[in-house]
Amino acid sequence: MRCSSDKETVLYCLLINSKYRLNRLWPCDEVNRRPKIVRSIQAQEYIRKIHLYDYADWLVEQGFANNTIKGRMSRLSKVFLQAEKKGHIDHSPTVGLNLRGYGGGVEHWKPFTKPQLTQIFAQDIPSREYLLMATLITTGMRLDEAALLEWQDYKVEGDIAYFDLTRADMKIKTLGSRRKVPVVPVLRKMLRPSDGRIFDYKLNAQGKTSSASILCMEYIRNITEDPHLVNHS
Repeated sequence: MRCSSDKETVLYCLLINSKYRLNRLWPCDEVNRRPKIVRSIQAQEYIRKIHLYDYADWLVEQGFANNTIKGRMSRLSKVFLQAEKKGHIDHSPTVGLNLRGYGGGVEHWKPFTKPQLTQIFAQDIPSREYLLMATLITTGMRLDEAALLEWQDYKVEGDIAYFDLTRADMKIKTLGSRRKVPVVPVLRKMLRPSDGRIFDYKLNAQGKTSSASILCMEYIRNITEDPHLVNHS
């Protein structure tokens, strides 16, 4: 697969696939810390399957499970498919990858410790991400459930405030996810009821958002590089 003239764009796509900004995994002044795949690709003028297998090996070294590695490659395949359609490359190197045996079984996420949470929320976090992360921590909701909330889902009955996840058109993972989630007093004080969506993240074609996860993960990765500590820990 011959790269376009803007080879840095391809490298960026490989790194952004890890959900963190370029300077998280590829600090310009710390060459030796770059993942092996980046050093390998940078030394050549093309990307082949061997580079993606190197990337998979690096993900294994970071402790990721097989399903996670396959998911990352799946997102990469979409990037390369678009590049192929636009004529930047001749064909996608992700076609025919065999990732069987890469990584372990199902990942078990670890809970944050109190000191870790204190460190995370002590950062200079934009109000939108701060409110979203506070919602996740205090309600136990899935990230998509929280990020897609509308103000009509926030309700108060007597002294009890809650998020109503039973709306007919609400995107939920399973039917059992339709429920009413109590809002604790500290979160209730942060809410300023209005109209429309509570969080204005851009939606994809499926009506979901990936930007919320990426932005929140930045503040988690400022505190810990543990791959088992994530947004839904």
